[in-house]
Amino acid sequence: MNQSPSMLQILNETLTKTNKILNNLTLTSAVQSQRTFIDAVDLAYMQVSSGAMSYQQAIKNAIQKIAHNGAYVRFPSGHIDKLDVAVRRSVLTGVNQSGLMLQYQRALDMGSDLVETTAHAGARPDHIDWQGQIFSLSGKHKSYPDFVDSTRFGYGDGLGGWNCRHGFYPFFEGISERAYSDKQLRELNEASVFYNGHEIPMYEATQIQRSIERNIRDCKREQSALESAGLDPSGAKAKVKEWQAKQRSFIEQTGLQRDYFRERAGRQNNENINPLYRRAKNADAFGHNQILMQKKEVNRWIDKYGINMTGIRFTIKRDTGMINSNYYGWADDKNIGHIVLYPDAFKNEEQLIRTLLHEKAHVMQFKKYGVVTDLEISSKYEEIADRFEDFWYYFITRRL
Repeated sequence: MNQSPSMLQILNETLTKTNKILNNLTLTSAVQSQRTFIDAVDLAYMQVSSGAMSYQQAIKNAIQKIAHNGAYVRFPSGHIDKLDVAVRRSVLTGVNQSGLMLQYQRALDMGSDLVETTAHAGARPDHIDWQGQIFSLSGKHKSYPDFVDSTRFGYGDGLGGWNCRHGFYPFFEGISERAYSDKQLRELNEASVFYNGHEIPMYEATQIQRSIERNIRDCKREQSALESAGLDPSGAKAKVKEWQAKQRSFIEQTGLQRDYFRERAGRQNNENINPLYRRAKNADAFGHNQILMQKKEVNRWIDKYGINMTGIRFTIKRDTGMINSNYYGWADDKNIGHIVLYPDAFKNEEQLIRTLLHEKAHVMQFKKYGVVTDLEISSKYEEIADRFEDFWYYFITRRL
């Protein structure tokens, strides 16, 4: 970074832009919150003065209205978001954009005119056409289309825009191999789940999940507001439990990952959060590992880093004899597509992600070139897997 002034300038400019957006959100929300408060109090005054209801009920209604509306932001387009939603989008989008701009500059510095975009299941419909494809930064390549025109990179609705998880990396014609085959892309683009007896596209499923999360947050805000005012919050608590039950049913039916952070609201936002050290701990001999040795926890990290594990399944080997063995995982050469994660893979976040990437590389080798018994070729497999692990860990950690 220190050797590239242009990349350092991009990083500084992007972080400054994000900070300005947050400052603007704060100022805007203060005005909107005051207006919400004034309107709610005025209505309560009229209800009591006219005899329409008791002052206790009027106050409770006012509190519920303020809690439901909350601090929100109205954008120039007219779109309205709750403050926590707007902040989350601003921070994540800003950080992602800084990483993508650095990647763009890196491609230019390396003299690479071509880039390949990443792909994932559940992409929004207008992003499906360009995910997992190769593009020309200059737009002058005879075989590949213009990058910006095709992906709308740099625009809110394009690659790296609002809530977009896509990225890209340099692609060298004649040297690089595509990360996704046409078959893999079809599987990602056509991914679907079953919910309430109906098959629905993955993207639609994610939107249903976002809707459930919004309802959980709304009910939690109402509960916190009533508790703070010393009023009975039992009705709001019941609604929170109802929506949480719907979320559990949705997750169980679809197999999607539950993101508890998206459900936080009210007093929960006053709690400290450290994503590296969770409350749940591994038991007994595995207690020194920072990552919980559970499948759902591994899937959560896979989802966070956007690792494509299509066609790969894993099991966790809880063998105390493997502790501190410096063996982290194993790609099953008898059952190709299956990997085993050993206890040391769960030492920390970096080690787990590196292990997944490394064993994924072996699965890809087995599928493309077959299983080998020759020691020299096997050593080459391992060397290539090490390079694959290093490259992709460097890439994905800077994309987050």
